Amino acid sequence: MNDGGLPPEPAGSLLTVRHVTVYRYREPVRLGEHRMMFRPRESHDLRLLESRLDILPRPAALRWLHDVFDNSVAIASFTEPTDRTAFRQHRHP
Repeated sequence: MNDGGLPPEPAGSLLTVRHVTVYRYREPVRLGEHRMMFRPRESHDLRLLESRLDILPRPAALRWLHDVFDNSVAIASFTEPTDRTAFRQHRHP
């Protein structure tokens, strides 16, 4: 195809990002509501292909919302005491 002499477009980069956070407590604790911002904000030059969020202990409720800056925010609520909390996010932006 003839693009009128324009240089070829650069190939897009495919990245895989993995984030892990672990909290350990000496004794079981009751957890409050956790707000997490792991997802990058999509734009004209960034597209999220796949994303997965694993949480231990399993939350009683997990909901997603967008804040005023259009960031994706996950809010997890817990009901049972725990001696460890772990968050793992896999994403392919």
